[in-house]
Amino acid sequence: MSTTTSVLVAKDSLHRGEELTAEDFMLVKLSVDPALDPVPADDLEALAGQRLSLDVAKGAILTREAAAPFSTTREAMTLVGVELAGGKAPGTPLLVGDRVRVVVTPGPSGKVEGVPDTTSAEVAGVTAGSQPGSVVVDLLVPAADAAVLAAQAATGNVAVVLENRER
Repeated sequence: MSTTTSVLVAKDSLHRGEELTAEDFMLVKLSVDPALDPVPADDLEALAGQRLSLDVAKGAILTREAAAPFSTTREAMTLVGVELAGGKAPGTPLLVGDRVRVVVTPGPSGKVEGVPDTTSAEVAGVTAGSQPGSVVVDLLVPAADAAVLAAQAATGNVAVVLENRER
């Protein structure tokens, strides 16, 4: 005879970095292998306001790994905001956790001399920018690169390239 456990199941697809609410989940009684490490239904209130560290598909059981909070602070990393006008970011929406490369673009002269400077980063958040069609991308970058990237971003001469969405 098996026993059932109440677990949390996503009502719709949830993306890493999204803030969780009770409305995101339904409670389902299942006979679940503990190796899946599902989040018990009793933990629902404690999850409210946290951000997912992994994507969760519609109808999938929420695991503790996915429910582990996404952190925008990490040792030796700094958060830098970059506002990007249209054409300076991929047409595919950037998601929290995406690995990107920030590329210094030509200045007013339009000339590219040598290989452009780049910085590897991880997307920590995306919000609407101050201008129509622009976005502000919060990027986790190595602390050693933060000041230079912030200075380059202030000129508006940067673009973001999506590198890898695999986890």
